[in-house]
Amino acid sequence: MSLSDRQHKFGKLFSKLLKFLERSSIKYTIGEVYRPQHMQDWYYEHGYSQTQISQHLKKLAVDMNIFLMVQGHRTPQLRYDKESLQHIGDYWEGLDPDCRWGGNFESFLDTSHFELVG
Repeated sequence: MSLSDRQHKFGKLFSKLLKFLERSSIKYTIGEVYRPQHMQDWYYEHGYSQTQISQHLKKLAVDMNIFLMVQGHRTPQLRYDKESLQHIGDYWEGLDPDCRWGGNFESFLDTSHFELVG
C-alpha cells in the first residue's frame, strides 16, 4: 500500500474517531499531525518522544487534546490520564488492527497520540 493510500486510510479512520467523540459529547481539539524531522529530533532530545522515527513524519498520526467533565467542575477539563481516556483509546484500537493509541505504549505513555502503523 502506498503512503498516500495509508494516509487516506488514516483520514477515514480518524474521521470515525471524531464522530465517536461527537456522539459521546466529548470536547476535543486537534493538535499536531505532520511533524518535520528536525522537530522530531528536538522532541527526542528533550524527552518528549522515545523515537526519532514517528508516524507524524508520514502524516499517519495525530495528537489530540481531550476535555472531559470532571466532578466539581462546570466545564470539561483537559485530561491526559490513561484511566480517563482508556475508552477512547480502546475505540481507536478497535477500528483497525493497525490503529495504535499512545496510552497503551509500553515504553512511553502518550495518551494524546493516535496513529496508524503497518
